[in-house]
Amino acid sequence: MVRILIVEHKKGELKHLRKPFESAGCSATNVTVTFLKDVQSALLNAEYDLILSDFRTPHFTGLELLQFLQSQPISTPVVFLSDGGENTKAGALSGQGALGIVPRTKAHIPDLPTTVLHLLYDSRFQRKETALQAHVAESERRYRMLFERAREGGCRFRRNRSLA
Repeated sequence: MVRILIVEHKKGELKHLRKPFESAGCSATNVTVTFLKDVQSALLNAEYDLILSDFRTPHFTGLELLQFLQSQPISTPVVFLSDGGENTKAGALSGQGALGIVPRTKAHIPDLPTTVLHLLYDSRFQRKETALQAHVAESERRYRMLFERAREGGCRFRRNRSLA
């Protein structure tokens, strides 16, 4: 089950946003926030797979939320909800660590879980692919070292299987 922290500054919107996620089998926790410390408090009290947040709240913006999260030992990915005008900032926020910005219209709310989960799974796949590429590069480096030392007449291994 995917655990989602929904960050919203309007209490009336929470139920409206939570319902589609629960219908999709996600565990959605609503937090009404005023300040960034409220987000931090929620993240320290439970573990989440994703943060779904308003792009703009009365006291902080999406960029400020990303900067705040990067300054903390928190690696939970963030997807922002946009009322419209912020879509031009999506590229900049992706460069800052956001998974994306999704529209917050009545027509898009029913599809919100599908869109958000797609972004989450795509980012997980990319992280795994990057880790696999690093592992392959390290294996290639070790093989080259082994081959070069074998031409010199032999090689020794340490107990942890690394080349001596």
